[in-house]
Amino acid sequence: MDAWLWRWWAALERFAQEPGQVTVWTDAVRWPWIGPGHLHPNPTAVVCLSGVVRIAHPNGHLDLQAGDALLLEAGVWHEHEPLRPGAAWFGQGFLPSWSDVAVVEPERRWFGRLPAQPTRALVEAGIAGPDHRAAARQWLAQFVKEPVEKGNWREPVLQPMVELMWRRGHVGVTVAELVKASGAARSTAYETFARWYGLPPKEMILASRLELAGALLRQGLAVAEVAQRCQFRSADTFTRCWRRAHGVAPSLWQRKPPLPLSGA
Repeated sequence: MDAWLWRWWAALERFAQEPGQVTVWTDAVRWPWIGPGHLHPNPTAVVCLSGVVRIAHPNGHLDLQAGDALLLEAGVWHEHEPLRPGAAWFGQGFLPSWSDVAVVEPERRWFGRLPAQPTRALVEAGIAGPDHRAAARQWLAQFVKEPVEKGNWREPVLQPMVELMWRRGHVGVTVAELVKASGAARSTAYETFARWYGLPPKEMILASRLELAGALLRQGLAVAEVAQRCQFRSADTFTRCWRRAHGVAPSLWQRKPPLPLSGA
């Protein structure tokens, strides 16, 4: 681990003992179809390490102070506004086979990776509530015990594909678009993408759409609307894909959805 990171890991250990305010955003319905910002098809979490970290959403913004945390349900649109001098944040997201983390300052950033569980289950418990602060404490206490290896999605081939998934995953992205964005040969793009996401592009796109669909089903959207918003050709196509992945029709799952979403 880079030397400058140790002070931020020490800060996370302190926050695990006494976190600040914990805010939860679960509205996965309102998406700006164009403009800045992005969403993740998986739940994510952000902790302010120092200064003030501002994160915007369609209806306003939240200013995190040191020790404050924001937990986001899958599919929640948000934007990280530029950091001011002295500000820094830590974030954790989840991919099919593992978890990615970032520590971000105005002039530098660090990326790492670790197994998805058990921290994903703890973040999801924090989102579900009811005691968000206690759940955040458990999540951070577990995280600082985990072995985190350095990783870097900002490779020239990988970064444009990751950013395209973030920016356009909710309006549809194709394998051909990912390969084109990478600027590399198809085989190189495939290998690089699979190494990062743990799945080849086609499978990852489908897994992301299904994960996002689960968040929208939990919000109470009709199956037909979920299918349309997640870029399935029809409600029937969505139902077949969902049943294949989860063993039950989305309408039945929606009546009593399991938490967390299995297979994500």
